[in-house]
Amino acid sequence: MKFGFSQSQLLAFIVGIFLIYNTMSIAVVQRRREIGILRSLGTTPAEMRNLFLLEAVLLGAVGSGAGVFAGYWVARILLPVMEQILQTFLMRTSVEHLALTGESIVLGFLAGLLFAFVATLIPAVQAGKVTPMVVLRKDTATRATRFTSDG
Repeated sequence: MKFGFSQSQLLAFIVGIFLIYNTMSIAVVQRRREIGILRSLGTTPAEMRNLFLLEAVLLGAVGSGAGVFAGYWVARILLPVMEQILQTFLMRTSVEHLALTGESIVLGFLAGLLFAFVATLIPAVQAGKVTPMVVLRKDTATRATRFTSDG
């Protein structure tokens, strides 16, 4: 099996999904206290999940837009290098111009949104499962320890 451009793209998508998943999982862990407070004020698990999904879609839109723009300019800069690599190792070819179509812009943007949404599903569900009691109990136990150690 030859490792070509399609396999490289698949690998990049998998790495991107993992990075988004990891980032959103850390965000849920860091915001446990805020999630617990919101849950104690009446936020439902579905509303909490939807808040994280909305955040992922908004950040995904910004990241996808920047990624499409940056990707085009990086491709323009690296085009001569890639052409030389292709000519040296694979085939005799020349690339005359870089084609950026409306379809590729839309596909790249939608792919970024989709991957951000999918990668955030598990952390968003975990955020919805945070119970107010666990967060409040942990905070109460920390305060009690501090007061008893002061004497």
